[in-house]
Amino acid sequence: MSTLNAFQLNAKLRELHDFSLQTRRHLHQIPELSGQEFKTTQYCQDLMREVGYQITTFAGFTGFVADLDVNPDARRVAFRADMDALAMDDLTNDAYSSTHAGCARTIVVMIRI
Repeated sequence: MSTLNAFQLNAKLRELHDFSLQTRRHLHQIPELSGQEFKTTQYCQDLMREVGYQITTFAGFTGFVADLDVNPDARRVAFRADMDALAMDDLTNDAYSSTHAGCARTIVVMIRI
């Protein structure tokens, strides 16, 4: 395993920051109420598949399991994230504000990704 120097680490952190910001803003624009998170589910699954997660879906549900096997001999850690939004107006006035009237996203799903 190679060791990152400060310059390489800073570049990686900038990439992560940019990815996180882009993801948060995209998800903030498409909030969906509980049981209706179809766009959110697809977006999250696509992102997670890109980095190697195995996705398990359940017929009739928007929830899914994403499994990243980095070491088959190691113990696994589980995270849970709500993907649904709140039935309330988005009071922000940003370029990435909700495009769905009467529906605003929380930040939980963005943190988990």
